[in-house]
Amino acid sequence: STDEVGIANFPVKLRARATGDWARGPWSALVAVNYTNGLKAPTGANISSQTTVDTQVSLTAPADSPWRGFKATFSVRNLFDVAPPFYDSPQAIGYDASNFDPIGRFVSLQITKAW
Repeated sequence: STDEVGIANFPVKLRARATGDWARGPWSALVAVNYTNGLKAPTGANISSQTTVDTQVSLTAPADSPWRGFKATFSVRNLFDVAPPFYDSPQAIGYDASNFDPIGRFVSLQITKAW
């Protein structure tokens, strides 16, 4: 049998996510670093690895305020807008869709209310 790990369109050898968070009073923050190991194309060509950074900042209203129960969260996925590494795939899409994410920087604001 052939070991297909680490070849395009098959599982990567290493996919990792490291996170760190901080909280103080009504504020909290999170930073995550995502890593996907490089691969080999079926032709033997190297496909680079991909590292992206995600961030999130939240503000929770104090329980003794008129805004109690409200929380606002601002998030940025792929903060540095890192594109997936190029791979001349048979599907002609320019990256390995099985292992890499093509979505660039994505910004969101979520507001919630708890009763």
